[in-house]
This record gives sequence, C-alpha cells and structure tokens, in this order.
Amino acid sequence: MKIWKTEKNKKAKYDLINYTKKTLAEHANSDVRIYVGTDSQNLKRKPATGYITCVAFHVGQMDKTTGLFMGHGVHVLYTEKKLKKIHDTFLRLWKEVELTMETAEHLRNAGILVHQVDLDFNQDEIHASNRCNTAGTGLLTGLGYRVASKPDDLFATCAADNLIHRINWKTIKFNN
Repeated sequence: MKIWKTEKNKKAKYDLINYTKKTLAEHANSDVRIYVGTDSQNLKRKPATGYITCVAFHVGQMDKTTGLFMGHGVHVLYTEKKLKKIHDTFLRLWKEVELTMETAEHLRNAGILVHQVDLDFNQDEIHASNRCNTAGTGLLTGLGYRVASKPDDLFATCAADNLIHRINWKTIKFNN
C-alpha cells in the first residue's frame, strides 16, 4: 500500500481511498473535481529518478448563469517514489503515464470519479516530452479519462512539479 501525504502534514500517512471519500463527504454541498498527475526528475548527484504522483482536489461550484466552474482553491495529496536512475527520457516519462494511470484506476475502481488526468508533456513538438504525449493521451483517453497536457491547466502535475524540487530525496527509500 502506498503512503500518501499532504503538504500541510508531511509526517502523517493517509490511505488514498479513505482520504478521498472523507474529502468528498466534507464537501458534499460543493463540486469537487479530482485531478491526477505525476512528474519526475533525474536527481542530481544521485543514482536515482524521483517521481511525485499527486491527487489534486479542486473544490467549487458551477455558476448557473455562466456555466463556469468557480473554484475555491486546491489541496493536494501526494506520494513519492524513488527508482534507480532511468537515463532514457522516453522510459522515464512513460513511467509518469503508468503511475498516473495506476492512481486514476485505483480511484475509479473504488467508485471515485476522476475529473481529469494531467500529463506533464508538451503538445509542442519542439519539446522532448512531446514524444510521449500522443501515446499517453491515447492510452488514457482509451480508458475513458479526460486528458490534459501543456499548455492546458494542469493542477496535479503543477503540484507534482512544485513538490519534486522540495522533497528531501535522501530520506526517501528506493522502490522496486
């Protein structure tokens, strides 16, 4: 079982499904949109690649006049994974797709609706991450998810990108 954390309480350990159900119950009178995404980085001066997978909860209401979603902020649940350094860019980025899909499927199998899956890939072909964009989007769309990538709004991968640079990777154990 993965250990999930919040930014406010990094020492607490949460179960993803229980936390999500509790969050949905606490905001039963609101619209809660759930976003899932992963970011990775080859860690400098370490023989490791770090991954952060985030589940972002965007709480708000649909404006009946405009039909627009009016959010009241986002809070994030995340988990870290440290693997032996992955030198191949495509393989490192594809692991982001796999971790994101695994989390989204875990939520869906528990009866929880994922509003959007975020891929930290660029739609512009000049960027290296574009190599995975079509394949990752195709896979996740084929599974029935709404998928977004750069330059779209990416709540989950934006949070993951922010966290990946602030995690003390020395304290994170290697995963298999």
